[in-house]
Amino acid sequence: MARAKYLSSAFAAELVIAVTLGASMYAQVAGPSPSLNIPGATDQAAPLSQIVVTGYIIPRIGEGPQPVMTLDQDFISKQGDQTVAEVLQRLPMTANNFGPTTDSGNSFSPATAGINLHGLAPRTTLVLVDGKRLPDSPFPLNGFLNFVDINTIPLAAVDRVEILNDGASAVYGSDAVAGVINLITKNEYNGADITQYWGISEHGDAETYHGSLVGGVSHKLWDDHAKLSIVFAFDYYEQGPILSADRPYSANPDHSVLAAKYPAIAFLYSTAGTFNSAPDGTGTRYTVFSGTTPANGFLTSANAGIPPNRNFSPQYWLILPRETRYGGLININLDINQNLKLYDQLLIQRNEETAETPNQGFSSFDISGFAPFEIPRTNPFNRTGASVFPDFPGMFLPEMGAWNSDVIIRTIRNVAGATLQLPYDWIIDANFQYAESDGTYSVYNAINKQRLSQALAGELPGHIGQFFNPFIDERFAGDFNRQFYNALRTIQWKDVRTSVLTWHVSAGGTLIDLCSGPVTVAGGLEYRSEEFIQNEDPNSKIGNIASADFSTGPFISARRWVHSAFFDIEVPLLGAKWSWPGARALQLSIQERYDDNSTFGSSAKPKFAISYKPFNDFTLRASYDEGFAVPPLVALFSAPIAGPAVVNDPLHGGTATPIILLTGGNPHLKPSNSYSYFAGAVWTPGASDPEHSWWGWANGFSAYIDWFSINVRNIIGTLALAPQTIVDINLPGTVIRNGAGTITAVNAEFQNLGQVRRDGFDFGFSYVTKEYPWGKLDLEFNATYYQYGSVNILTQRPAPNPPAFEYYRFFRQP
Repeated sequence: MARAKYLSSAFAAELVIAVTLGASMYAQVAGPSPSLNIPGATDQAAPLSQIVVTGYIIPRIGEGPQPVMTLDQDFISKQGDQTVAEVLQRLPMTANNFGPTTDSGNSFSPATAGINLHGLAPRTTLVLVDGKRLPDSPFPLNGFLNFVDINTIPLAAVDRVEILNDGASAVYGSDAVAGVINLITKNEYNGADITQYWGISEHGDAETYHGSLVGGVSHKLWDDHAKLSIVFAFDYYEQGPILSADRPYSANPDHSVLAAKYPAIAFLYSTAGTFNSAPDGTGTRYTVFSGTTPANGFLTSANAGIPPNRNFSPQYWLILPRETRYGGLININLDINQNLKLYDQLLIQRNEETAETPNQGFSSFDISGFAPFEIPRTNPFNRTGASVFPDFPGMFLPEMGAWNSDVIIRTIRNVAGATLQLPYDWIIDANFQYAESDGTYSVYNAINKQRLSQALAGELPGHIGQFFNPFIDERFAGDFNRQFYNALRTIQWKDVRTSVLTWHVSAGGTLIDLCSGPVTVAGGLEYRSEEFIQNEDPNSKIGNIASADFSTGPFISARRWVHSAFFDIEVPLLGAKWSWPGARALQLSIQERYDDNSTFGSSAKPKFAISYKPFNDFTLRASYDEGFAVPPLVALFSAPIAGPAVVNDPLHGGTATPIILLTGGNPHLKPSNSYSYFAGAVWTPGASDPEHSWWGWANGFSAYIDWFSINVRNIIGTLALAPQTIVDINLPGTVIRNGAGTITAVNAEFQNLGQVRRDGFDFGFSYVTKEYPWGKLDLEFNATYYQYGSVNILTQRPAPNPPAFEYYRFFRQP
């Protein structure tokens, strides 16, 4: 019986020297979970405390059926983590779908970090701060998948992290499919802490500095129940770059040097280009000889029939970019009396990333769109006797200077609200939140495509009769074409703003006391609006950038709103006076949420969870929930990108027909829906009564195992097929014909493509011994085992099989 086993773990490939210095001055520091200070069932309300409980609307004491894992301040400080991304990267359930940065330099989502649970898409894990949403990253992953950038959250502001390992759309709505990451901020503090960290790699790069200041004060006002508490945190982080040329595994991408069976892997374009006598690539191919210099840089018939060059130059590539981040948090709590609290929280963060990427030059994709792109036969360096056009894979132009990118993301978030505590543990909370994230992405030394076309034809104003020579190996070009640099270089820029505005009110408390415990209920209403607004430089909008970084077309201005109503009921079936050996506690939780969304309509998602304690120190729990993830605004409303293509029309005898290929947003997208099952067990021997329990000697040990099965349907993506395949499939709305029945366009917009399934186990243990004269032992182990995974998506199959939806299993069960 074979099993495909996948255990996640952290691995450090380099030695890092680090020094951390800290100083504290305080009178009292709040405990690890100040926000869980929930009053008990009394006739009169106890002193009020702001409440944050992940996965619940109802305030609660003790554990419940929801599988919540907590990373407290003790865990964070002992690991030596310097960012929120590093803290979350230690979770095994985030393996293979998380990185410190999504990419650096030339990427869709620079300067950002996203977190995904259980290997699903970023849009299926909900990230919260104190139970409330953050705005999406201004720069979507792959251009259309929105996610929350956890680099916008300063580590100094975080008190603990709570991870809900099953779905929670019944409480939080969209995106809580694979689980919830809830970052709880510091809420009460007396004194000040200053921490300084410095580290550097064994290669003398990636130098990292992290400094933070956390302080606060609490002061009684007019009586013992009136109090003002202020907590502030400031965080500064800076990381130096790592150059690809400084590491052996990236300095030479020809992996066959290390192992013969692994072929060389080229870096995108070549420094010695490939050209074709036909714009659609069907003519004669000409490839510049590797090592060609300006002295012999001519394209002749001798260059015909040569395969494209591979590029092995690591110049300008970065493994890690330079990062600079600073920001902080102010938390203000005003207790008017023991029943009424006012609170306000302000979070501000500024992140900047600077990076280098080889100048992307030009490629066959530049033939279409704005401005013609050809090297005419009148160019004296073109001696083939005919015009030639860029062919795949394209050509770097390092002599124009590297693409220097500068990305700045500014995030601001403010939450203001009031909490009213009534007798018998009834609590009403109302709050308003506005948060936005503004990103500016600038790329320097890009090439103006129209002017380059003119320079290739000797018609560039100010340089009439002078010809740009592309037929040289750019590694040896020097500055041969230097007279054109100032005229050809331009700047690409993109400004994006995302925001979220929320009005939220919830109430809950004890409905009735049973012999098994109190039956509690809660519910609430919420209004939320989101927006995604984008603008670009004029040349990017019309496609006048060679190898453009940004999409062509009008900028996006998209908004949506959602009205929500939700409820939660917790019923203790066994417990308290109804408790016997083998049946100590049995609790049922029922949750449901109704959303009315302006972009796709209404939905109602339930969740059922149950926990059973046969003994005080052993808990069994299970849940079933339905979830959903609404389509990102950019996937709904992004402008289509048009380009030429040729297809054979099956309705007209297979006639070759020139068409326009459209790729962009689809306003008819539906949400992704999920159906999840969860079951688990937790064993804490001797925890309830260590003095009298037979297992008292094992007090401090805890073990857990959780099984999950998540099935996500209607996943969102592009068809990712050739135009001819789309025509052969003929999905509704993909093939556009004129009145005569001739194909005029093919629409390759985003679609609901298929489904993904993920099954597996999370398991682990921890053990903290008692304090001995020599100290104490603190052990922790966590792991994830992926038992089964599959994706059912539209794919192209070898002839004569037609394209179809097919399953691909990437983890196999027996």
